[in-house]
Amino acid sequence: MYKSPTSFGAYKYLLIYISLFELVYATLDVLVSPELYTYRSSFMLVLDSNKTFLPFWMLYPIDLLFCGMLGCSMAIFTINFVYRYLVMKGSDLIKSFESSKLFFWIASPIVYSAIWMFITAVTLQGNKFTDVMLEEQVLRKQNISLSEIVYIGPNYYPQKEVIDWVPILGMATLTLMIFVSIYSIIYFAAKSYIAMNKLVLTSKNSQRYKASQAQLLNALVIQAIIPFVLMHLPASAVFIMPFFSCGNQTFASIFSVTVALYPVLDPLPTIFVVKCYRVAVTQYLSKICSLCKFHSKVEGDLPSSTSYQSPTIAIS
Repeated sequence: MYKSPTSFGAYKYLLIYISLFELVYATLDVLVSPELYTYRSSFMLVLDSNKTFLPFWMLYPIDLLFCGMLGCSMAIFTINFVYRYLVMKGSDLIKSFESSKLFFWIASPIVYSAIWMFITAVTLQGNKFTDVMLEEQVLRKQNISLSEIVYIGPNYYPQKEVIDWVPILGMATLTLMIFVSIYSIIYFAAKSYIAMNKLVLTSKNSQRYKASQAQLLNALVIQAIIPFVLMHLPASAVFIMPFFSCGNQTFASIFSVTVALYPVLDPLPTIFVVKCYRVAVTQYLSKICSLCKFHSKVEGDLPSSTSYQSPTIAIS
């Protein structure tokens, strides 16, 4: 909020928006400890009531929210690349980020997430066949009853030679939303690099301005690669493999770890690539180190406490 140069404009608000999103995501992850299970033609995002102090009625909405956050993250990064492209191109549309219209840009990932959650709630509900499979393959081994958990996820083939088209259509729609987001990110990233090269060659702006824009774009590219590697690729594997009745719990376990690392690693490119933020963090850490050293020095210079021996009283 206070360390961004004026040339960043409204972009700092988008960075704050991402930070708040990742804080909410990380907080929920700590509170409910979601687990992903997959077996044959199904995969489920499971919340165990024994692992949280939250009331049971809150678990299903939170489970839906976790699903929607995957869509929200993709929409947020798409908007970031759109913003960078408009800046590089010098488009008049960039003014929409500086006015009250910024609300619509910020609200669009929430709408995208709401659509994702609606599709999930309508098409990816459990059924009695999935209940039996989950209880036999997972819950009994962990001494957990079905009444203690909530879950969301498709089962493409609940019975032998029976296809459930509802989750297939739901997952097809969600997959299409993923591809739209990925395509938009790649498209605007390529356009931004082309526009950046033109900016460097033809723009009359200062070298400092050009350097800051290049740093932001490089940070954004790295920042988009992180969720792509940690979330989209493993999620795609978990989504697709059950369709061929070869769901693998190893991939689900890997995804559970990578998705937890995402909010930790994602801010780092912006912190270390963009100079103004890197300097601010370095100065802050230096102050902390100086205070610690000063505190240690003061404690070391204090005189050691003198021990006094109480007089001996002879009692006859």
